[in-house]
Amino acid sequence: MADTDLFSYRRDRAFLSSPTATVVLDRDMVIKAANRAYQEATSRTEADLVSQPLLDAFPANPDDPDSGVSAKNLIRSFEETLRRNRPHHLMLLRYDILDAAREQYLTRFWVPVCRPLVRAGEIVGVSWEVDCVPAPEPEAVAAIEQARDLILGDDAIAEEAAGRLSTALTVALRGNAALAREAAQLREALETRTVIEQAKGLVMARDRCTPDEAFAVLRQLSQRNHVRLADVARALVYQAAEQD
Repeated sequence: MADTDLFSYRRDRAFLSSPTATVVLDRDMVIKAANRAYQEATSRTEADLVSQPLLDAFPANPDDPDSGVSAKNLIRSFEETLRRNRPHHLMLLRYDILDAAREQYLTRFWVPVCRPLVRAGEIVGVSWEVDCVPAPEPEAVAAIEQARDLILGDDAIAEEAAGRLSTALTVALRGNAALAREAAQLREALETRTVIEQAKGLVMARDRCTPDEAFAVLRQLSQRNHVRLADVARALVYQAAEQD
């Protein structure tokens, strides 16, 4: 496959529909194809990406003091893949994405792996698979970077270990994010229940009615004003506190 034939990935249905966000680069680090998952993950269209040098398509965040290091790590991973003809795992990389609509950078952390594309025994480019993960704690970032420096070697065993660690890292970070979301949802549910019970008590004292009748009053106010029941309850509790 000639270098220009890397454009054929743009017509490859398996590549385009893959759930793994992937971009194809030639040996000059110029983008030749990007699947839909990659376009969604980076908030870019195919027209924004194809034929652009990777670092031109994704300029570094000038407000991130470590952006230069991130760019150098990307280049190093690319060069290591070409040199060794083996996948290269960065494990964790912060690389912010410019939101053109709002003209601001969005903080993003990625677990990337760079894989060689070989045709007729010759490396013609690379594919870069990326997984956008929730932001880890600073202590976790430092530990991951230390582990990366210790584990990455110039042999297949080290590379396999790095790949396993990358997979485990992705699962762990996504798991932590899921637990955090569940905890937040549970906390919100408990807070909502508490404020509704407080509002019911106020209505019961005011109207001398039962708990069920007080709840019916709150529900009617919610429906009539097209406001969430929890917000109606918070308003009543707030008004009562202000009057006190």
